[in-house]
Amino acid sequence: MLSDGLSSLLPAMRNHQSLRAQSLRYQVALELMLEDASIKLSSVASSLKTVSARAILTAMINGESYPLRLADMAKGGCGARFPIWPRR
Repeated sequence: MLSDGLSSLLPAMRNHQSLRAQSLRYQVALELMLEDASIKLSSVASSLKTVSARAILTAMINGESYPLRLADMAKGGCGARFPIWPRR
């Protein structure tokens, strides 16, 4: 039998696991939607949860469509992946 302290944490742990599973489902759904739209965000950002990916997605939602400008929004080493692209 669990002590009272641990048994009181079980609902919170179950809730945390449920929220993580739901977050993963949303992330997979977003990746599939982007893939259906022929948008390969993973070539610039390692995950949809990164600052770069969020900045690029926000810009796309706001109407930006020029791929080089979107790639320039990559933070850190992400933008250096494509040094041969001409920048504006």
